[in-house]
Amino acid sequence: MLENVPLVKPVIRVTSLLTWHECKYKYYLSSQGWRLKPGDGSGLSPQVSGSAVHFGIEAGLLNTSGRNKLSVAIEAADAYIARLGAGRYSQGVHTAIQGVPPEIWETHNPQAEQRVSVEYDKFILTGKPDLWTYEPDAIVITDFKSTSKDEGSRLEKLQLFNMQVRYYGVLLTAWLISKGHEPPPVYTRHIVLSTRGKHVYGVPQLMTNDLFQKSAAMMMLAADDITYSERISFLEANVSPACSWCEFQDICVGHLTGSDTDDIMRERYRKDETAVIG
Repeated sequence: MLENVPLVKPVIRVTSLLTWHECKYKYYLSSQGWRLKPGDGSGLSPQVSGSAVHFGIEAGLLNTSGRNKLSVAIEAADAYIARLGAGRYSQGVHTAIQGVPPEIWETHNPQAEQRVSVEYDKFILTGKPDLWTYEPDAIVITDFKSTSKDEGSRLEKLQLFNMQVRYYGVLLTAWLISKGHEPPPVYTRHIVLSTRGKHVYGVPQLMTNDLFQKSAAMMMLAADDITYSERISFLEANVSPACSWCEFQDICVGHLTGSDTDDIMRERYRKDETAVIG
């Protein structure tokens, strides 16, 4: 009998691993299903715009109607923004989506936001890369990021420090092995789409064996920590100026100022009971 193995294996998303790295308290609130109420963005325009851009690109890539994929992407993004009551971001979102290179829309058999899951001894890891292609000689994972800041600097930082695409590389490799395939080398690519129109396009970069092994070890360590984590309190929050960009900032402000956080959560947040833990 295996010891210390959960009776029910938790399902852990790759994005949750990144949230765990960022702030355990943020992870806990998100995993419990807490979300900002529609229209209560607390100044989080980057998150609203970024989500709309991703939603639109996904719709465009997966469109099989024969319609122009760019047009479909913009229409889908508009619908997403309208649902949030955030029409003021429309123009910037349009500008960002229009920056997607034409060859991306022409990708043959794109795997866009397609969920991949792999079962391990203690947990199930799952994720949905923005876009990936699989050929006998290479897996290429493309990650889209939107910004209104210094796009060139953003690309450099992503290429150095973005573990999300590397975790996807490890996950996709394990998934292919589970299907009986011999996985080819993994390449990661970042495309930074600016709401100002100053887009930056990275080239595919090879995940070396050393980087692959380190990424796999970091991913497994974080997933293991999440598996055995219990209720996490504000005392474990990673408080920093970056909190000003977090959707849960109002709750943490309440903790820091002695306000009633229960009232804040009732007034500004809703609980999504369908949220997947992890």
